[in-house]
Amino acid sequence: MTWKSLQFAGVAAVCLACVAPPRPLPCAQEPNAPASEIYAPPTFEQTRFKDGSYEYADRETGVSFRLGREWGLGNNGMRSLDRGWKGNGEGDLATNILLHHRKTDENIWLYYCVFRRVYRLTPDQVDRWYDEEVDDKVSERRVQERLKEYRVRPSSYERGEIDGRRTLTWVADFTEGKSKMVEYLVWVRSDRILVEFSIRCPAAELDAVRAHVEPVIRSVRIQ
Repeated sequence: MTWKSLQFAGVAAVCLACVAPPRPLPCAQEPNAPASEIYAPPTFEQTRFKDGSYEYADRETGVSFRLGREWGLGNNGMRSLDRGWKGNGEGDLATNILLHHRKTDENIWLYYCVFRRVYRLTPDQVDRWYDEEVDDKVSERRVQERLKEYRVRPSSYERGEIDGRRTLTWVADFTEGKSKMVEYLVWVRSDRILVEFSIRCPAAELDAVRAHVEPVIRSVRIQ
């Protein structure tokens, strides 16, 4: 799908992308995105496996992921132009989807964007890019979302690979009311696409939640 064809669907997407699912889950939405930069929700080709899991392949971007039988899409998702939390970016085509576990109520926010500008990066260059992005993400959480006492755990950084793509995993602490919370983030990128998984939960539940969501994260593929 071209950028121009996406624009024709923009007005309709404002109404369709936030249609409430069967349960009261939040709607995916890019912060501060004007109506002219919100497009139709993503469409997926679904493949069912014998174990009851489904693979969801985004028809437009080539990103795919697999959900076990207890997982499902928590909303229709939203596709829009992401100009960065400061609003000064050129506008990458971004998708936000909520993945929801039916029994535990665990949520995974899945974000992926197609870069307007494609650069061929070596593994070392990808790692350096991640390092720079961490600082920007922390600023976004503190300034825009106003998460209290948001701090990255220095010892939590883990570099690795998923399907041959370089990854960075890290954990940040913050407070919500009187509760100690954590955000668990995983980044996977190619030359043209960035995928981000974000999970927030009580700090005491991090290990259990991390083990539970790991199969979903490991399943992501970028064509």
